[in-house]
Amino acid sequence: MVSGTGRYLNISNSYKSTTNVLKIMYNVPAIFWTDEYRPPAGSSEAVWIEHLRTAMFGARYTILLASNTNCAACPSNTEKAVAANGISAACVPCPANSESLGGSGSCGCITGWYWQTDKCSPCPIAQYKTYVGNSVCTPCNDDQYSNGTGGTSEAWCETCTVKSVVNAEKNGCLLCDWPSVINEAKNGCLLCNDSSVPNDAKNACLTCNASSVPNAAKNGCQLCVNQTVPNAAHSNCQCKPGYAGWLQGACAECSAGKWADGT
Repeated sequence: MVSGTGRYLNISNSYKSTTNVLKIMYNVPAIFWTDEYRPPAGSSEAVWIEHLRTAMFGARYTILLASNTNCAACPSNTEKAVAANGISAACVPCPANSESLGGSGSCGCITGWYWQTDKCSPCPIAQYKTYVGNSVCTPCNDDQYSNGTGGTSEAWCETCTVKSVVNAEKNGCLLCDWPSVINEAKNGCLLCNDSSVPNDAKNACLTCNASSVPNAAKNGCQLCVNQTVPNAAHSNCQCKPGYAGWLQGACAECSAGKWADGT
């Protein structure tokens, strides 16, 4: 029986041959199903199949015959998401960069790739995925980076050497500018304040002791000597109370009748 409304024809019929019964229930665009493609009356099953394929421009749809109506598992690297016969019963190839086992309802992105909007995409920099599937990738630790995209294991994540931190792009390391140190989270640099200096490992700022201040190079502490003491900010030495002249290079005791607060 052939019937239709609008632009589609529903072709639902059984055409008997000597060996099989061809079962068809397809929606075929009406503009393609014309007398030009309609098989002559009494045509064999093979002719009907060929004409049906021609009407659908050679679409690769599985034709179910009464002699072979058992459901078969979809091959590896194909998928079929709905339970149905006819056109929608066809197993379709997995999208690019995805795969499946036989009999799968859906394909999954390969290791190192994840589903993004409408396709499989490589895991971003500093991320990885160890299994086949469409879920998101796992980020590397904050203090780790990677040399590219598509990481397939945790080993993809690399750790910066001592005295360096991960850059903002997470694709390499950078040294902290002096006098900065690696912050506690190991994902950035921390500038040491005026009263402290970086330690040898460049992972912490050290405050000079009560009688010392950072030296001019900010790579160590220097003792305040010659009648000097650390200033309030502990960033420089100054003359102690009752002494003056540090700016001239030396502190001298105030003469009788004079005083100085040490600044």
